[in-house]
Amino acid sequence: MSSLYRTDPATGEVMLSAAGMALLFGVPADEIREHTRAHGNDPYALPDAWARQGRRRAAEARAATGDDSMHAALMYYAQQTGEGADR
Repeated sequence: MSSLYRTDPATGEVMLSAAGMALLFGVPADEIREHTRAHGNDPYALPDAWARQGRRRAAEARAATGDDSMHAALMYYAQQTGEGADR
C-alpha cells in the first residue's frame, strides 16, 4: 500500500503523493508521475480532463460522506479501492 501524502524534500511541506492524486483524479499514479516529470507540479498544468474528473469525484465523495474536505475524499476513495487506507 502506498502513502497518500509525501514530504517535499526542499520545503518540508506535506503534499499529496502521486498515489493520493490518483485517488482524487481517478487517473493511474504512473500517468501522474509522467505528467509531473514533463510539466512540473503546477496545478494549472493539469489536463482539463483530469480536472473535470476530479471535480466529479469530489462531488461523489461529498455526496457519500457529507464532508467537503480533500481528506474525506481521499479516505472515501482509499476505502473504495483498498489503496493507502491506513495513511
